[in-house]
Amino acid sequence: MKTYWLVPFLAATLMAAASEEPDARQIEFFEKHIRPILVNHCYKCHSAQAGQRKGDLQLDSRQALLKGGGRGLVIVPGDPENSLLVRAVRYTDPDLRMPPEKDGGKLSELQIHALESWVAMGAPDPRTEKVQRSTIEQHMDRSKQHWAFQPVRKPAVPQVQTPDSGVQNSIDAFVLSRLQESGLQLSSRADKRTLIRRATFDLTGLPPTPEEVDAFIVDTDLQAYENLIDRLLASPDYGERWGRHWLDVARYADTHGAIFSGDDSLPYAWTYRDWVIRAFNDDLPYDQFLVQQLAADQLQPGVGHPSLAALGFLTVGRKRNRNVDDECLDDRIDLVGRGLMGLTVACARCHDHKLEPVTTRDYYSLYGIFKTSVEPKPWPLIHKKEPNPNYQFYKTKKERLQAKRSDSLTKLVNQRKTEFRAAVGDYLIAANDAVNAKMTEAQIEDMAKQRKINHHIIKRWKEALNSDVAQKEYSAILTPWLEFAAISDVDWERQAGVLAAEFASNASKPNKLNLRVASLFVETPTDLKDLASRYGKLFAQVDRQWRELIQADDLEGDASQQPESLPDSEDEALRAVLYGENSPLDENESTFLSAPLKLLSDAERNRLTGLEQKVKKLEKHPGAPARAMALQDAPDRFQAKVFVRGNPKSTGPATPPKFLEVLAGP
Repeated sequence: MKTYWLVPFLAATLMAAASEEPDARQIEFFEKHIRPILVNHCYKCHSAQAGQRKGDLQLDSRQALLKGGGRGLVIVPGDPENSLLVRAVRYTDPDLRMPPEKDGGKLSELQIHALESWVAMGAPDPRTEKVQRSTIEQHMDRSKQHWAFQPVRKPAVPQVQTPDSGVQNSIDAFVLSRLQESGLQLSSRADKRTLIRRATFDLTGLPPTPEEVDAFIVDTDLQAYENLIDRLLASPDYGERWGRHWLDVARYADTHGAIFSGDDSLPYAWTYRDWVIRAFNDDLPYDQFLVQQLAADQLQPGVGHPSLAALGFLTVGRKRNRNVDDECLDDRIDLVGRGLMGLTVACARCHDHKLEPVTTRDYYSLYGIFKTSVEPKPWPLIHKKEPNPNYQFYKTKKERLQAKRSDSLTKLVNQRKTEFRAAVGDYLIAANDAVNAKMTEAQIEDMAKQRKINHHIIKRWKEALNSDVAQKEYSAILTPWLEFAAISDVDWERQAGVLAAEFASNASKPNKLNLRVASLFVETPTDLKDLASRYGKLFAQVDRQWRELIQADDLEGDASQQPESLPDSEDEALRAVLYGENSPLDENESTFLSAPLKLLSDAERNRLTGLEQKVKKLEKHPGAPARAMALQDAPDRFQAKVFVRGNPKSTGPATPPKFLEVLAGP
């Protein structure tokens, strides 16, 4: 006889008895209702016996269940509403549905209720099987013994016997020791001509001159070879030769390697290149060489310090699609992993590393560090330019180009705002349609394209009509629009006639209408579009009259200024809707100040972008001051979370900023 109908009753009875160690009745409930679900529907992908732990989740033991998986804890004992396991089996989350359709699909309602009841009673679980150690945990254990993860130690120099005194330093001793183990000896000494050619090519990448070869051959000083090495190391060519190898590690380039259109050059990349060359030539200690490239802003917090150029190590990388999270940060983590440690840390972005002791949490701990490191704009100056013809040319031309761009932008934005004020009727209709249809932002954009109007201004009108501004400050002007917009189409003729009569008389409302608005209702609007057209013509007339006053007072068409001869109060109130502080077209609002390019057409944006590119190219001029491609701390801290399978929309447990666990510990 089936007893599923008893599940709610049994669960309620056992909840009060739930404890750390389950009693006999709780064990019976688990064995009868829960274990069969886990065995038949979950163990296939989440058990030690099956050899699989998808999502880093194991469900065949109590300890493993409580530990959770890649998304964090899967059950919260006593709280089914906040338990991922319950959410997964309910199928309420489209991104988290278990068991999957391919494995039988959603559980029965009785099975789901049994799991809910089990979690609510505290998830009593008699299973005592040990948690299988994951592959990454096994990697961690083995890596602690691997030579690559051991602290650096100074070994004893081996004692070797050599009749010809071929051993001149400890490195020779180590080499000869291994050779002798294989029954071999050091090669015979090279002649002086060969030595100088080898040393010069190795250290400078250039051949020695015939004069240098001849001088070295006839040099009888016992320290002649050491003197040769000192001379080569002191040569500027040494830093250029060996700095180039490090620049390959740092994936140095003069561009971002972008595939989007436009100039992707890095006009200040050379400051990092020169820092690397200088570091080699100055014999900067290797530990300081690394630390400055990771934290020069912390070591030398003063603005303008030359060592800030070292941070180009992190910033000269690729930015193919301008996506900071997917491109830039991943590139920096990969650079630090492979370039400094020889570890492919970036592989752990989507899953624990299959071959190296690097976890997904390790990756997102580093992600959190780089997420809080931002590129300052503009880049900080590191060398002041002394006045000279080159610098004066650069400065003058840059100021001229910037002024030209600023003037062009101001002219275009003012032109666009004039068009927006002349099309108030179109925006009133569009805002009303967006509200009635409950349009998403994407749908508003599509509507704007079809009607050839600006979707940002549609949203501004939509927000203004739904705010207190329309109800209070502009009530004498916009109240009729709001009331007519509320009329249903089926009852338009009757209600519109009543409202039009009231507004035309301008006496039945507590707050009288603007007289010019009231005049719009001498005749009843045939529909909402007709009313929008009347509003649009009225605002266009007021705006035109206002501009005529501006021109008469010789204010150069600046509609934001006050003319000496103000219009009457009725017109001034109408003008406030177009120019006022809370207007949808407010000149001081962020739409016009922080994102003016959104208001322009593609052709106009391209014209301005062309001027910006000219300014950017000018930074390559010899007169341009040097700037460091640095990083600085972001003003706001950031708590990183694991992206499950690398998907930013599916987050797992939080990861505090820290270094790799295999090296730094927990």
